Amino acid sequence: MRKIYVFLLSFACMCNGIAINVMYTKAAQPEQVQGLTLSKQYNDVVLDWKIVVNATEYLVFKSQANSEFIIIGKISNNQFVDSDSAHQNGSKYMVRAVNQDEQGPDSEIVFNRFLDENSGLKTAFLQRIISNLSIVLLAAIATLFILIFIKMLKNAKTIKRRR
Repeated sequence: MRKIYVFLLSFACMCNGIAINVMYTKAAQPEQVQGLTLSKQYNDVVLDWKIVVNATEYLVFKSQANSEFIIIGKISNNQFVDSDSAHQNGSKYMVRAVNQDEQGPDSEIVFNRFLDENSGLKTAFLQRIISNLSIVLLAAIATLFILIFIKMLKNAKTIKRRR
């Protein structure tokens, strides 16, 4: 919902009989940024969020290693790419919508939990190995039970023949 406050000031200049109307518009405070997401694209961190009504710009903040949040960007669209080479695992980001008169509340905080550029590949590879090892282990256990069962059947036949 877009709200704009308008103040109308009127006064007359009696010297020349000219009436002057002055209008001042003040934009409403932007709402909180919603839907902030963080993704990794090559070596960059990409932040995306939903467009905020009454916002003309967005301030992007970053905090590393429990430090204070600092402004790392001021942009007019709803995507920011942090190409800072010092991406640290655990970096935090937040965004604030602003316009010419007001600043909105801070967004929720998102965390950078990427270990390195290949961590996703390493994780998928390790999961596949664990899955394959689980299958091999289950097959070995099943084979062992089958061998034990066959041995029991042979022993049962041997006992019947002796009687």
